[in-house]
Amino acid sequence: MALTLESTRIDCHSWPTHAPAGLATPRAQKLPYVNVQLTGDRLAAEQKLELIQRITKVFVDVLGKDPATTFIVIQEIDPENWGVHGTSVALRREARARGEKL
Repeated sequence: MALTLESTRIDCHSWPTHAPAGLATPRAQKLPYVNVQLTGDRLAAEQKLELIQRITKVFVDVLGKDPATTFIVIQEIDPENWGVHGTSVALRREARARGEKL
């Protein structure tokens, strides 16, 4: 599952029951892995922690997953390194700031 906005992407995957060494669970289950990719302003450590806590809570509350085996990764990507509509997000933001219609 993936959610994509101009500057945010969230991918959710499940690791199979043969988890990496040291991460085996007592019952057979898939281990959630969530990758959050963001462009733009850098997040403060407190904001990253809040994202991790809230995303983990959703997986626990909605899917009954074990928080000890729910993995959240946050990647902050420079807008120059993110492309959409044939150009970079950085250039799209510059054009928007100049009042150009995208």
